[in-house]
Amino acid sequence: MKAELKNEALLQSLFDGDCSPAEVEEAKELLRSDRKWRKLYLDYSRLHHSLCEKYEGAEGKVVQAEFSQQRRFGVRELLGLAAAILVLGVLTALALRPVGDPATLVQYGPESRGVISHVNGSGSEGRLFQGSTLKLTRGAVSLTFPTGVTALVEGPAELRVTGENALHLEKGRAFFQVPEGAEGFICTTESLLVEDLGTEFGVLAGREEEVHVIKGSVRLKPIDGTGGFQDLREGEGLAWRDSALELSVPSRDFASDFAGRVTIFADDFDEPDGTDLHGKRPDIGDGRWEVTLGDATIRDNILDTSGAFRKAAFVAVPPMLNELSHVLLLTIEAETSQAAMHTPGWAGVSLYTGEVERIFVGDPNGPGISWGLHPAGWQAQNACPQLAGETIVTLRYDYRTGLTELFEGDTTTGEALASEWIAPGLVFDRLRIANGSQLDAAIDAGLGSGVVESVPKVDVRSDIAIRSLRLDVLNSGN
Repeated sequence: MKAELKNEALLQSLFDGDCSPAEVEEAKELLRSDRKWRKLYLDYSRLHHSLCEKYEGAEGKVVQAEFSQQRRFGVRELLGLAAAILVLGVLTALALRPVGDPATLVQYGPESRGVISHVNGSGSEGRLFQGSTLKLTRGAVSLTFPTGVTALVEGPAELRVTGENALHLEKGRAFFQVPEGAEGFICTTESLLVEDLGTEFGVLAGREEEVHVIKGSVRLKPIDGTGGFQDLREGEGLAWRDSALELSVPSRDFASDFAGRVTIFADDFDEPDGTDLHGKRPDIGDGRWEVTLGDATIRDNILDTSGAFRKAAFVAVPPMLNELSHVLLLTIEAETSQAAMHTPGWAGVSLYTGEVERIFVGDPNGPGISWGLHPAGWQAQNACPQLAGETIVTLRYDYRTGLTELFEGDTTTGEALASEWIAPGLVFDRLRIANGSQLDAAIDAGLGSGVVESVPKVDVRSDIAIRSLRLDVLNSGN
């Protein structure tokens, strides 16, 4: 009896949003491993959903996730009523005459942003019902189905729940774990229907469609009816290309849990005034700063590039990006002023691969009063409004897609100030702080003499005053 009361209390806390992270993990484990608890959850979920439909109204609405790892789950008054009904023993009647849909639980990972919408507008941001959709702009979400099936979906992704044991993945990357007793889980994409036979498997949907079996087996078939079911076993993969199934595709790694933010480089320039940057070790990282142009000293815990001459300094950073750990975050804390930073010249921070500049962020070349984000070189590809005073910006690069975005602050969960598609698969091994004039930029870019001669011969070099730099990787190593 005590165990039953504890289970009902956990369910009430879960739907009420009062669970600690440890209790959420306990609930997910019970859904995976305890059939009785799954049945209790299904009944409770149906009751809660029907009450929400009745009392929350039917006007459509979109609920936007606010990027926390633990979501709020519902309406306290209704859930208090639901719990009371359960305690009084109505659970048996509900099991015989179920109403509403069971819910799939949603948990957001770090640096994630998504929007949930429901068919009739009722519900909450922490649960998906049949017909509910989720658009994941970036990051990852964990889904726990009523049957105990769990999914780790990485964005950008779009999905729709099609049943208590079924999901349609329009685009994105997902890893599924199906516990004993939940066999038969179905995932569809635009072109494929995948049915689990007791397994762990990964799916890519969108421009590329692939299925990879990690453990156990699945069966699948084309949705267009051009072929029957085909079995895939552990270690096998399959792709849908040119309207046909292609076997023996290279294996892929899939993240099974949320990525952790790991700092691979950091420097806050807190050394005594007059400290020479050349030869200094960063606070985190193995390399030493190398000043290649001009001079650079630290004053008032700031490294700046002010002055009439060019300045440039490099430092080595560990190349950490791969298919699993695929997001790099560069956070810059700067003190900027319109007079010093936003001039016809340029100043900022760049990421390099060997001798090749790949991404620049800072005051772009030209007279615009703005922060700029562009791959590298002569002219800014994208600029965003000026951020004056003490400013923190974070650049986010996705190794898989090449999408590069700039955000205000030290997180990437809000709206991007600027974005640019550059090459995917880049690995960076050096970081540079530098300034220059328009003429310097034209010469550095190797432009022809005609372009160089047309550039104003005004030696105005911009200034960026940096308080700290940090490089993080979202590490999904399982």
